[in-house]
Amino acid sequence: MKIAMTAPVLTEVYHGQGPDCESNFTMRFMVPFALQANPPAPLDPTVFIDRQPAITVAVR
Repeated sequence: MKIAMTAPVLTEVYHGQGPDCESNFTMRFMVPFALQANPPAPLDPTVFIDRQPAITVAVR
């Protein structure tokens, strides 16, 4: 099954301490509504399903 990437993408940045420390980025992609009840399992162990409460989002 092929699933197209959706928009919007939510990105969180966790800054490291000090000027030489690395930052950690977390990107969240929206699962299409038709797949939200039973999303496909990720094949990559660094990818995970993170359920969030419903919100209203506007994109311009």
